[in-house]
Amino acid sequence: MGRREELLCDEEERWAELTAEIERLSPEERERPGITPEGSSSKDLVWHCAAWCEELATVLEEMRADTFRQEDHDLDEAATDARNRELFDESRLMSWAEVEARATEARRKVHAAWAALPEIDDEAARWFAEEGPEHYTDHLADLRRWMARLHAD
Repeated sequence: MGRREELLCDEEERWAELTAEIERLSPEERERPGITPEGSSSKDLVWHCAAWCEELATVLEEMRADTFRQEDHDLDEAATDARNRELFDESRLMSWAEVEARATEARRKVHAAWAALPEIDDEAARWFAEEGPEHYTDHLADLRRWMARLHAD
């Protein structure tokens, strides 16, 4: 298995882990805040990951077109926090079905952009891993800690 396939498998496995945990929740629990210090629900987390997948798809498309410039995507902590607050506000207005559909579409875009890259260099691999499977894993840990507290009560 090559690097492209390996990273794609990792992304698919981490996403499956995240969504499997969420599927264990009732519809009401999916809306319940408290997973992160900012008060995210599991619905908020899925939208957050999906929106960053959309950013990743853009980056990968720019890499393929040879128009990628790192400085166009560098966000300091304040800008990242502001973007995450925007995503949090957006998800509050969305239904679970809409979040799921948009997450599916965002991941489809990422997979297509990933497949279209002529080669996988270190920069592409870093972006894909950080915004995909590593990002999901971070939030999966948050979700599991919250679920343990939820079910301990």
